[in-house]
Amino acid sequence: RKVAPEKKYLLGFVKHVGSPLKGETCDLQPDDHIVYRRLADWVNKIEGRPYFAILQKYIMAKIVDGNLVPYGRNILIKGEVLPEVTEAGVHLVKKAIVQRGEVVHAGNSTLHAGNYVELGECDRQEIEFGGEKYLCIDSRNIWGIHI
Repeated sequence: RKVAPEKKYLLGFVKHVGSPLKGETCDLQPDDHIVYRRLADWVNKIEGRPYFAILQKYIMAKIVDGNLVPYGRNILIKGEVLPEVTEAGVHLVKKAIVQRGEVVHAGNSTLHAGNYVELGECDRQEIEFGGEKYLCIDSRNIWGIHI
């Protein structure tokens, strides 16, 4: 059955690693601490205990030595909201969407920490870790890099 958590992401520990799907590699190990997307898991009861099955593509990050490290092609961005202003100088009020940010950790992408990037309205997950708010997105959703 599907689990409906209250948060946008969940924290968990890896207990067993199955075979990767065709074309994927897996560097997860039992007891790794992971961050995964909400609604990405299924509950299975094994010997009366609940376990969650998660596809590797839904894992956003790992916690390694107390640091949040993006998993796979994901990158962590410290987002910046740009104000919407008309030519007449009127500020538009609407839900702010992060459109630009600084790469904090680049994971397995070709980007580097410190790059400023432009984002589209892509699939993004907000993660709060260590009192800081980050965006975790797939590196393929970067529109441009400031040089």
